[in-house]
Amino acid sequence: MAITEKVQKLIDFLTTRDEEQRHGIIFVEQRATVAMLSELLSIYPATKDIIRSCNVVICFNKPANLKSFIQRRGRARKHNSTYVLMLSSDDVALDGWDSLEQMMVELYQKDVAEREDIRALKDVEEFSDSRFEVQSTGALLTFNSAMAHIHHFCATLPPQPYVDLRPAFHIREEGNGEYVVATITLPNCVDPLVRTASSSGRWKTERMAKKDAAFQCYIALYKEGLVNDNLLPLLGELEEPPAGVETRCALEDVSVTCNPWEDISRDWSAPMAPL
Repeated sequence: MAITEKVQKLIDFLTTRDEEQRHGIIFVEQRATVAMLSELLSIYPATKDIIRSCNVVICFNKPANLKSFIQRRGRARKHNSTYVLMLSSDDVALDGWDSLEQMMVELYQKDVAEREDIRALKDVEEFSDSRFEVQSTGALLTFNSAMAHIHHFCATLPPQPYVDLRPAFHIREEGNGEYVVATITLPNCVDPLVRTASSSGRWKTERMAKKDAAFQCYIALYKEGLVNDNLLPLLGELEEPPAGVETRCALEDVSVTCNPWEDISRDWSAPMAPL
């Protein structure tokens, strides 16, 4: 049977390997090539038992791209496996793939390191006892409540087509990346004087930097008169509040709480009437 030089090279490679190292996968481009190689290799006793535990991967045709190159090589998972590319002597299309792969590995390792740094930052304990209180009502704003206040304020703004009413945060690194500062930006319909605000200090975590920026922003909204003395948005100017926004008053006058136990105690203490 006449065979091509390329197929002969494949058979020569397989027959020179030890029995334990002759089980693997051969990648080809066309089904006809699969049928041909399957029939041909079954003729040779040394090659008729090729596919079992995979310790050799052979690309009979050139991989289409870097992704295929890496995926196919990954099939050779067994220790001391072999990955073979069958190319013509003048084929230089794979030049540079090794360097590209190395670049991918470095980017992956950098990404892993950054994720580890983020996980470490999550364990950092930061807190602030900063608070803002409206003396007339006792309404209190803290770092922990500022974010909820900001989102509630934005939800009460007049809806506009194609406008996202959620606050946006921008994080800026300082101190060679050791600290971060956050800037909050409210929707365009908010007065430009108070539409943006930045955290008052530098923080190790983005979480605290955002809380700080939201805290500073809400204080500015109050001082500008855009929230009332209860630190709630001014809904009176809207003809109809947006759907889903609570419209009940924050404070209501109620009657004195009734305590039934006073009457029960008095009845038990009174002398029993004669039957």
